[in-house]
Amino acid sequence: QTASADGSTVFFTDTQQLTPGASGSGADLYVCEILTNEAGKLECALTDLTPETGGESVDVQGILPGFAENGSLVYFVADGVLTGKEAGPGGEEARAGAPNLYVRRYDGARREWEAPRLIAVLSPEDANDWGRSRSYGTAIKLSAESSPSGRYLAFTSDQSLTGYDNRNLGSGKPDEEVYRYDAEGRGGQGELVCASCNPTGAVPDGRQSGNGLGGVELHADPVEAWTKWVAAITPDARRDIGVGTSISQPRYVFDSGRVLFEAVDSLVPADSNGNWDVYEYEPTGVGGCTAASGSATVARRSGGCVALLSSGVATEGATMLDASASGNDVFFL
Repeated sequence: QTASADGSTVFFTDTQQLTPGASGSGADLYVCEILTNEAGKLECALTDLTPETGGESVDVQGILPGFAENGSLVYFVADGVLTGKEAGPGGEEARAGAPNLYVRRYDGARREWEAPRLIAVLSPEDANDWGRSRSYGTAIKLSAESSPSGRYLAFTSDQSLTGYDNRNLGSGKPDEEVYRYDAEGRGGQGELVCASCNPTGAVPDGRQSGNGLGGVELHADPVEAWTKWVAAITPDARRDIGVGTSISQPRYVFDSGRVLFEAVDSLVPADSNGNWDVYEYEPTGVGGCTAASGSATVARRSGGCVALLSSGVATEGATMLDASASGNDVFFL
């Protein structure tokens, strides 16, 4: 699945029971911490991060949505209930058989992994976000991403995870929106915000995508992942049209808490073209977001600001290509 930047910590999934208590069916998520023993040889200290609880299968899904580059934190989606009756930031408990989004952190002081924490119960229709694509025979993580430290995770869902009514203005179907999780928010308990939900509280005016119905143009959806109603998306992995299998993930979530995304819904007064535009969400105190922020291109919302980066008036849609490591420079077409 992935490894820390220095190669000392490796995360992988396996359907084999590699440790006592491992699930008897489905895939478990393991972490191998590579150590040097007294003889100077390398050893693998193996830990099952998703042990079986109450005789229930865990079954980790797809590709890991995100992780910390130093290997101290990892996000994953699993069908099993790993947190009992403990509710996530949105007040919902994990459900058996549903795609539950979790995070686990390593406690360096105690030198052990903390208990898993529920972030949200997602929808099966969100599956492209964590590693399924109808365009490829193998699983590819298409859009969910974490900041380098792992503190922030950005992902999309058609579920109303923060109380916002995300039913489409015309169809009444749930629209895909962009969410940002802060693993250190609420005093370390974790905090979830909807980065792309309309700051006015108005229901979204999204588009239906895929299956030749139009909506998400190819430049905004290069791997044709979105086959549903969408109001906003995170920048998808890019494919090399000539090769067909070359994948790269644009930078769009940063350790400052900033998240870049694309929205077809008009989130600020200056966005009047009814087409795709590039936006950013910033928490209060980051960049130009202050308690007094507010203009034709910037809208205040709880805990942060939403700002329009592309023009909002062009006759064609805009899509993000990439950003600098700091997130201070954003490239789009």
